[in-house]
Amino acid sequence: MDYIETDKVLDSYTREVDNAVKEIQNDKRWRANIMTFEQVIKDAAFQAKNEGKAEGKAEGISEEKKETVSRMIKMGEFSDDTICKIVDLSSDELDRIKESL
Repeated sequence: MDYIETDKVLDSYTREVDNAVKEIQNDKRWRANIMTFEQVIKDAAFQAKNEGKAEGKAEGISEEKKETVSRMIKMGEFSDDTICKIVDLSSDELDRIKESL
């Protein structure tokens, strides 16, 4: 623990650790690979976040359409064709929504 806190080399083990740390610090190729790896991780996280947002937005839109269709059906004033046109659904999509209600 002293080595970590003070950076002082007190025995052969900490000398090995210190030498390994210094070697890695001076290895530009190793550092570049680590930086590249970190960027890959950041890029993957960013992409996953954006995909999650898009998926959530699509689910929200789908749920909103389902609720709108449900209200229109309950009103009893709209034909299936009119509902499809207003809500921008195919007749198959409307049938699936109806089945789920």
